[in-house]
Amino acid sequence: MRRLLLFTALLALAAVPAAAAKEPVRATVCGASGCKTSTDRTRLARVPWGGSDVPAAPRPAPYYRIRLKIDFGATVKLIWVPSRSVFYRELEGNAPGWSSVVQGKNALAWLVRGVRPFPAPKTWATVL
Repeated sequence: MRRLLLFTALLALAAVPAAAAKEPVRATVCGASGCKTSTDRTRLARVPWGGSDVPAAPRPAPYYRIRLKIDFGATVKLIWVPSRSVFYRELEGNAPGWSSVVQGKNALAWLVRGVRPFPAPKTWATVL
């Protein structure tokens, strides 16, 4: 019985890092002036890629395309609209949609530094 408890405790401890690890390991941001990539995991950990859903798309405004590679192998595609504090998110296995950026605005601003945004589209349908 004692061995079984020890084994169960060790198994639980081994599973904790895998369950907790869902962070970006690479990000590529693109705008009108080109693209840049970052692998600074400390800063990327602050980049939001989830959030509260918003009921409708914002009015068109300048935007960035961001592709995040997550440590468990998934890729998240974002359309970030800084002036509206929202992004559109596509993640395999989840319904795509618009989310508000509550935390992480500074991390997103750091990520896109030096890249000029794409101009506002006539409609989001042409971008998504």
